[in-house]
Amino acid sequence: MNPGNEIDVDPIPPVEENTTWFEAGPLAIGVEYRVLDDALLLQEYPDGIPTGVSGVDDSGVSLHVVDTKERREYLRFDCFDEEPHYHYLLPGQPVQRWVPFDAVANGAMLDWALERLRTRLPEMLVTAGGPELSGQVDPVALSGILGAVEAAARSGGGIRVDPHAPRRG
Repeated sequence: MNPGNEIDVDPIPPVEENTTWFEAGPLAIGVEYRVLDDALLLQEYPDGIPTGVSGVDDSGVSLHVVDTKERREYLRFDCFDEEPHYHYLLPGQPVQRWVPFDAVANGAMLDWALERLRTRLPEMLVTAGGPELSGQVDPVALSGILGAVEAAARSGGGIRVDPHAPRRG
């Protein structure tokens, strides 16, 4: 069974200047405070906002799980105020899976996401198209960064760069 809804657009990449990265062997977790709205969507998708994506006005902490070698993103937990959700990003495939979060059943999304990183990360990486990365997860190294990831996420991190400013590069 494949969780979530398949969507055929690339996710909006992290704003590097607003993301604090924590490395644990072959993977890194980025903590970013995000603001998403239609103005940002128009900037990211200049040929038109994808169907079903417009009308966004949300913000919150995002946790990005990438490999350290190529910086491919496999998982993203968007702990947003209005519509929390997470992504299986499936690098190299033309789709990603967007999974709505059920706060009634699961409680606060940030707590849930941190627990998934502690207890289910290898399994989630397999589902996200990263079986090789899953096999390389070092539980000791991961455990060593999760306290700092949690502290950064709970502090919100703040926005250091306007997400609507034109991107470099």
